[in-house]
Amino acid sequence: LFGGARYLAETSGLTLAEYARDGFFDLVAVTAVVLGVLLVADRLLGEGRASDARHFRVAGSLLLLLVTVPIVSAFVRMGLYVRHFGLSVDRLHALAGMIGIALALSWFGLTILRGQRSRFGPGMLIVTSLWVAALNLANPEALVVKVNAARAVAGSAFDVAYHVNLSADARPALWAALASLPPVECHQLRAVLE
Repeated sequence: LFGGARYLAETSGLTLAEYARDGFFDLVAVTAVVLGVLLVADRLLGEGRASDARHFRVAGSLLLLLVTVPIVSAFVRMGLYVRHFGLSVDRLHALAGMIGIALALSWFGLTILRGQRSRFGPGMLIVTSLWVAALNLANPEALVVKVNAARAVAGSAFDVAYHVNLSADARPALWAALASLPPVECHQLRAVLE
């Protein structure tokens, strides 16, 4: 789960991309199943005995803790991937998806597992709306350019061909990045932008 660069170096035939992507969709599926099972179990328990509710809270908390482990592992893997290859729109959306999953599980724990079932649905709608709004306000493509330009200043490569194929949302960030990019990438980017 948390092997990182050392595990990758010791495992023959495993690329960094395979390591980073491995398990991401499993994480989404497991989270959906766990959350679905807990929601159904809560509905079936209803307003039952207090001891049943207590057992449900303990079991639900334990399941949420267990699902947190692969979420943290996925963040670590994606961080390793971004450190080596830079940020892309797809990688940013994958990170945003993991944050969305973590928010849903946290809200479940703060509401249903604390006996506040009626707050889960409306709160989840608000949390999801804020998550989508934050993603849109962040301007993902401009964020990708800024992160990768900062990596280029630190000595990593800047993939000009990838960045110039981003939408118009990235253009202001690309123009701003010209001043800080290494000379070769700066010249290539300026030639395409002008």
